[in-house]
Amino acid sequence: MDSKSTNSRTIGYYLWALTERFGAGVIAFAGNIALAYLLTPDDFGLIAMLGVFTALAQALIDSGLSDALLNMPNPSRRDFDTLFWFNAAVGTAIALLYAAIAPAVANILERPLLQPILTILGLNALPAALTIAPQTLLRSQLRFKAGAIVSLFASTVSTAVAVTIAYATASYWALVALQVTYAVALSLAAWATTRWWPKPQFDTLRFRQLYRYGINLLLSGIVVQVSQNIFAFVLGQRFSAAQAGCLNQAQKLQQTPVNAFEAAVSSTTFILAGKQPLNTDRTAIARQMFDKYTLVLTLVCCAMMAMCNQIIGCIFPHKWLPVIPYLQLLLIWALIYPVNNYMMVIFKLFNSTHIIRNIITAERVLLVIAAFTLWRFGINTIIVMAAVLSAITLTISVFLAARTTQTRARTWFAAYGRNLITAALLAAPSAAVSLLLPIQWSSLLLATLTYLIILSAYLILTKKIQHLCHYLP
Repeated sequence: MDSKSTNSRTIGYYLWALTERFGAGVIAFAGNIALAYLLTPDDFGLIAMLGVFTALAQALIDSGLSDALLNMPNPSRRDFDTLFWFNAAVGTAIALLYAAIAPAVANILERPLLQPILTILGLNALPAALTIAPQTLLRSQLRFKAGAIVSLFASTVSTAVAVTIAYATASYWALVALQVTYAVALSLAAWATTRWWPKPQFDTLRFRQLYRYGINLLLSGIVVQVSQNIFAFVLGQRFSAAQAGCLNQAQKLQQTPVNAFEAAVSSTTFILAGKQPLNTDRTAIARQMFDKYTLVLTLVCCAMMAMCNQIIGCIFPHKWLPVIPYLQLLLIWALIYPVNNYMMVIFKLFNSTHIIRNIITAERVLLVIAAFTLWRFGINTIIVMAAVLSAITLTISVFLAARTTQTRARTWFAAYGRNLITAALLAAPSAAVSLLLPIQWSSLLLATLTYLIILSAYLILTKKIQHLCHYLP
């Protein structure tokens, strides 16, 4: 296959991965707006308090074994059977465990309503666990289009069910139904698409090999998931459910575009580079995507930051205005931590998962300590501290990644810094328009058009400059 055809297929993989993530994000965003009108911040805060448990369950279910399989050039049928039965056992254990601890959690947080909610969310771990193997099979076979269809189907069904329940009952149970319906719909769609059924076989030797690779990812995943949701847990004890709900809403708004883009690019780069030999081929793929990745990431974050007040003020009802300062700070954080997540791909590609474990654990433990010690100074202080810790972690990660790939650290820093400055300058005029004009739809439209015009002019000019440079000696 010639290079042109290979590049075309590679672009297609990335486009379908982006379609999956952003399509699901758009559906979730639209559903989130509808739910924001139908429910209260207290309802969102109530579910957010249990976010640490649902996130922990997801980390335990995956256990890093799926990445271990994807890092193998040709995993066997027996490997996928081993993955399936392990996940099924873990999902069952989580369901039983959460049902047992639900009364204690409800008592600690002094909210009896949390007991049935946590029990149901625990049961939700089983369909989520049964989905890992068929989804991993789709990714290993580079069936990104099928994966996108599966994800979009699950997002559409779960959002429709949640909005319907919220409209009929105006109850927080709509948010519970959102998670449960998504896991069930995703599982059914994945199984129907792959038409793969597990055999009653479990390879102990292969499991040990996968476990040695995945254990560090499991540990870092647990730390990440716990720390990401620790804010809501702390707020559940120290602040009102409304404050927890506003922070949770801000996190969703930040994560919808940022995490979707980061996950699509990082996972696709990992899969494609993982098919290459363990040499400079993997470094070349990761390095080529880094510059494009950081440019788009900084453009998205800076644009959202510039128009943050107009977006919240126009799209959401008045009761959600406290979200604005949280979202602004979270977007600053989003300029840093997704870049660090991308660097973790490099360590996975070169079988250096112990570096991921050490870096992530150190950063997140400090973040958890900060959350519990700085809550007296408010939520904003905790977010700022999180951004500072991520910046330190990113610096360390770049130097370690440069050493791992035998490249220069300054080339990575230069690419990121150049893109960050460019994005900030492009968003500045739009920020001025957004801040000087009153919060209304016309102001949001003007700010958006200002940004799009300036961005288009920059892209056209950059392309012409690159074209001219091509002819220089």
